[in-house]
Amino acid sequence: MTAHSPVGLNPAQFKATIVNEQLGTFANNDLVHHDPTGADHELFSEGLRKSLFNYMHGICFDFPLQDWFDFKVPRTTVAPDFIQKAIDENDFESSSPHAKVYWIGGPAIVRYFTKKKKNQTFEMAELTFFNKKGNLSVQLPQVEGKWMFEHLPELSVSSNQSVTFAELGKSFEEQTGNDFILFWNGTSMKHLRENGLLML
Repeated sequence: MTAHSPVGLNPAQFKATIVNEQLGTFANNDLVHHDPTGADHELFSEGLRKSLFNYMHGICFDFPLQDWFDFKVPRTTVAPDFIQKAIDENDFESSSPHAKVYWIGGPAIVRYFTKKKKNQTFEMAELTFFNKKGNLSVQLPQVEGKWMFEHLPELSVSSNQSVTFAELGKSFEEQTGNDFILFWNGTSMKHLRENGLLML
């Protein structure tokens, strides 16, 4: 059981219990637990140890899953070219750091709210833009939405200053602590780029 896996986050759902709830002094990744379903987890230990060791050394990527274990294991359901396809389908927009960023869409209003999902709460922001095509709404984590809302005026074509992609990225990362490239290529920003957020 690992701390951030589905079973680690919600052990009761998997009929498991965490034996030691005390946080480790350095990290709390592997959790000692009790599994009443009778699964023999130790059976997989050696195969996982060997495969991880080889992975960390960048070798044996082409080994079949079965080769790591001395007992029969189910076939993997992940296609061999899964990662390559994900890379090929990547629609990240490459951007020049010197490109100017402009917003030619309509004005926006912002609404802050709390979203609950799987016993977790997230502080969110919804930006709604009004234009002739109809209203467009995007939702972002609150810190990102607030940053976007505050920077829209300086991106307007009517602003007497221009902002480069690099300047925008630096401002975003300094104020939010998040990765600007991931933000820029996220779903919400893709919607804005399709509706008036331009780079020239």
